[in-house]
Amino acid sequence: HKVLGIFRLARNYIAMRAIEKRMNTSDLDCIYSNSSISPFGFLLAKKLSIPHLWHLRESAISQYNLFPDLGMLLVQKIVSKSIVVIAISKTVAREFYKKELPKNLSIIYDGLFWKQELERKSLPDNTQLTIAIVGLLHKSKGQAQAIRALQLLREAGVEAKLLIAGTGDEGSLQTLADELELQHNVKFLGYVNDPFSIYQRANIVLMCST
Repeated sequence: HKVLGIFRLARNYIAMRAIEKRMNTSDLDCIYSNSSISPFGFLLAKKLSIPHLWHLRESAISQYNLFPDLGMLLVQKIVSKSIVVIAISKTVAREFYKKELPKNLSIIYDGLFWKQELERKSLPDNTQLTIAIVGLLHKSKGQAQAIRALQLLREAGVEAKLLIAGTGDEGSLQTLADELELQHNVKFLGYVNDPFSIYQRANIVLMCST
């Protein structure tokens, strides 16, 4: 991945020069980066002498097997020099910073939306309880935990179905559902372009990430 990182860095530098020529940089107040992998935004902000905000939104190494272009130690120092650093969870922050968290880091969770986006008609009383979980299919996202929780509901006499949206390790989750005889209660929807369409179908939305 070191060779790939150097290649991406060189390609991004060329892209940065091209973007800089096309932009009216005098109108920029700051630059926002939403990935920990590439230092593209930071380097451009540094070149333009404007503030940079860095948003750490993924557990890049553990979930996607992606490594920072500049290497972890160097990119940690660079990220910490941004005017503001945001992580979407404590887990993401701790994976990125193995030791002490920088003072300019804030934890701001995802999931902000307008109330109107979730408005829907009330479900009939006899409608089966619908539970949804949306995201990358990975052990750290907790879909297996959700399936086991569905089994506990059934044992308690509550009939429910679980909608699982996302791509990844579907095979092991399907096997678990089959082993627990929940194959008719667990629906795998694959990649969904609009997650709000899933939220609108659910009575409960789960966030089981660890």
